[in-house]
Amino acid sequence: MIKKAWEVGTMPKMWLHLIFPEEQIKKPVIYRMAIKHKVIPNIRRANVTEKTGEMVLELSGSKQNLEKAINYLKRLKIKVEPIVGDVKKMIESLKKSVRIRIKDAPVIQCAIGSESMKDEEIEANVIKILKFLEERLPKGKANIKNIVIKLTMGKPVKVEVKK
Repeated sequence: MIKKAWEVGTMPKMWLHLIFPEEQIKKPVIYRMAIKHKVIPNIRRANVTEKTGEMVLELSGSKQNLEKAINYLKRLKIKVEPIVGDVKKMIESLKKSVRIRIKDAPVIQCAIGSESMKDEEIEANVIKILKFLEERLPKGKANIKNIVIKLTMGKPVKVEVKK
């Protein structure tokens, strides 16, 4: 008789930070991993675009199956980083981070503010982000072609970039 996960009791758990390469974005990787290696995934946070994917995953199962599942993800060239320490703190840190990867997907998306902020505060955030990028991009400001600002449910607004 097959027991359901909630009937088994407490199983070992791991928290993982996953970064997906472009070729794995549209594939049911987590589903296949769960079925193949008999682990229970719980997606706690995910950010997926056409080119990249990032996820915080809580994974339950036997120690042996957890190891097999992690190795499966690594074989698919998914970057797997165990989360140790305060998980809530790690998730909050990830929410505030910006991952820059111009090699595969020359697009950077990040939050610059909230609707409750004043226009001046949002403008200050945009300027800080642009200065940060100019210092770190190989060709500085020349690498920045377009800037688009969008509210959560609003239409994108293109901002002129002065060279």
